[in-house]
Formats: sequence, C-alpha cells, structure tokens
Amino acid sequence: MLEFKADNQQTGFTIVELLIVIVIIGILATISIVAYNGISKRATEASIVSDLRQASTVLEMDKASAGAYPSSLALAQEGEGLNAGDGLIYEYSYDSATNSYCLTANSSKVTGMSAFYISNTNPAPTAGACPGHSSTSMVNLVANGLGEMGNNANFPGLDFVAGDAPPGSKGSFVTPDGVYKTYTSNEPIPVDPSKKYIVRGWAKQNTAGVGNSRIYFGLTPLDVDKKPLISYMYMYRPGTTTALAQPLKAGDTVVYLNSISANWYDEADTRTYHRSLIFWDYKDSTGKVWPPETYSFNGWRGDLYDGGTGAINRIDNTITLKNPWTGSSYSVGHPVSNGSSGGSWMYSAADYQLLTGQWREFVSPAITGTHTGGLSAAKFAFPVATKYVRILVIAHAGSPSNTSRQSFGGIRFYEAP
Repeated sequence: MLEFKADNQQTGFTIVELLIVIVIIGILATISIVAYNGISKRATEASIVSDLRQASTVLEMDKASAGAYPSSLALAQEGEGLNAGDGLIYEYSYDSATNSYCLTANSSKVTGMSAFYISNTNPAPTAGACPGHSSTSMVNLVANGLGEMGNNANFPGLDFVAGDAPPGSKGSFVTPDGVYKTYTSNEPIPVDPSKKYIVRGWAKQNTAGVGNSRIYFGLTPLDVDKKPLISYMYMYRPGTTTALAQPLKAGDTVVYLNSISANWYDEADTRTYHRSLIFWDYKDSTGKVWPPETYSFNGWRGDLYDGGTGAINRIDNTITLKNPWTGSSYSVGHPVSNGSSGGSWMYSAADYQLLTGQWREFVSPAITGTHTGGLSAAKFAFPVATKYVRILVIAHAGSPSNTSRQSFGGIRFYEAP
C-alpha cells in the first residue's frame, strides 16, 4: 500500500537574499535622503530670495520717507525693525557717507547653504555675500536663542515676551528687575578651539528715563566636567612658578617656597587679587593632571598678604600671610604661582556696553584658538581645557535704578567659515 508523507519543509530567504534586500533598502534610503535634502535646500533658497525681495522694498520705502537708508535693521520700517524669516539670519552693513547698504541673508538651519545678498545698487537677490559677511550657512547652536519655543526655555531667570523682538526673532528675554546679575543659558554647547565661532545678540533698555544701563555679553567657558572656567583659574603672573619648600596646612601663617622671583606682586598698591596664590597639578574627572600654567580648580586664594610691607621675603623665600591658612593642604614640591584675576568670563561681544531704548546688535570677532600668557582674561580665544560654553549676559552692569528692565533676543552662536 502506498503511503504519502506530508512535506514539512519550510521555505524562506537565504542569507544572501537577505543581504541583497538590505543593500537595496540602503540604496533606496540614500536616494530618498539626497532627494529630500535637495528639495529642502531649494525651499530654503526660495525663502531667502523671497525675504530679500521684501527687504529691498522696505529699505527703499525707508529711503523715500526719510531720505536715507536705516543705519541698522532695528530702525527699518520707521523703527519697527526688519525681521528675517523663520530660520534665516540677516547681516546688514550701512555706509552713511554714501548712503548705501548691503544685506546678506543666510540659513540658520540648513548646513552648507550658500548665502544671498541685495544692496542699493543690486536689489535683485544674488548668490553670494556682502563684503565682510558670511557666505555659507550659520547653524545656530543656541537652543531657543531666537525665542522659537515661545517661552524662556534655556534662559532661566529671564521672562519671555512674545512680539517685542529684534530682527529674526520670535520674542525676547527680559530681566525681572534692575538688579546687577549674571544670566547664563542652561545647555552646554560643545566647542572645538581649533575652529572659529561667532557669538551675537540684540539688547535694549526697556524702561524710559533710566541712565547708565550697561551689559556684558559673551560666553562662559566650561571644562570637560562642565565646571565654569573663571579667569582666576588660569591667570597667573609669568615668571613666578615655583614649588613649596615645606608643606602647607591649615593654621600655617608662613608659606615656604623654593624661590620667589622679582616678578611677584609686592607693591603697596597691589590689588587684592594680585596678592594671591594658584596651586597647579589639578586632576579632572578623566584622571588627567593639568601641568603648571594651564588651569586649576585646586583653589585660588586672594588678598593673602600685604603689599610693600616685607611680607614677601626673597632672602628666605617666604610669604607671611595676613591670616592663618584655611585652604587645602599641600605637600612639599607642589607647584604654585603668584595668582591673578581679571574679567571673570569671556566678554566677546559686549564689554560694559551702554544700552538705549532701541534694539542694538552686538557681534563678536571670530573666537578661536587657545588663550595663553597668564596675565589677561580670555576674550577672543578659549581658556585652556575649554570643552563647552554657555551663553553669558551680565545685566544692569552700570547699576541703574531697580525699575530698569533690559531685553535680549536674537541670540546666536555658530561656527564661522
């Protein structure tokens, strides 16, 4: 009798077939991404061109009514300002001697985009950039720097105000009072000191009748552990680096050093922050020990001794302290220098600048490289060990009345070409 057996063999894709399918999917995905990027780029270019055409019309109307082009975009449209479209950045130059302008528009969202520009002699949007302006896209690294989230996210302590905005922004960030205070953004921004960066933003005084309303505007540099790099953590007096000849511990009134050069601050009028010590060989969380004359969180101590009174003895190589030592203990041979200090942060875009009731833009030069030298605070180069930055604003620096309110907006930090 014949018997029939069921065929239980299952069929499926072989490994080779699966690999072929994966490769095909990858190719199709690449084609789709390239096509999408092309469409996105063309849409952005169309937006730039459209914005520039409208800007040209506005600027010509300003000239017709006032007899001259506005000196800044904040003064365009009879003081209402000329706002860039979503994701666009304007750079504007005006020459009062010739009553001429040039306006460059760029993308803050699409990497690698070419800029377009217009001028009083060339009102048709043209690929390229005005002299001195950036010719490629400038992707803003500051979260919510233009107020695009509609709140004060990333800028705690400041109040968000919709509508009252500088060119290119959705709103502004306003101080809640007139107190002299430092504000920083929340999110650390990774940086590479070998690259070039620009920080820029707008500010104005909100309260009428308030004088001496000033600001500092720039960056707070951070190390690998996101600790703020205050100037006294890397500033020192060149030519003073030495080492402890005896241990230093709590309660000591004399510091014993291997040598004390003539460079140590010791005049009667020496500032308190110059009569200081900085102890080197700081170890960060990665285990790296930073050598002398780089930076240190080991503890800077100021106003330690009196100047011009013999507190520094270059014969015995000793420093007599004003008060018993209360800092950390250090062993024999620990490297130390005469410390210093200066502007605490990087005031790259505005250094004690006066505000008025009109929006004003502050733009830094290119910030690049590593700051060295010891005697000065970093401003246009990053302190040694910088891995991140935060946006910094010091409001009401001129100590105006408490009724003062300052506004900030259009805050950008981007990699420069």
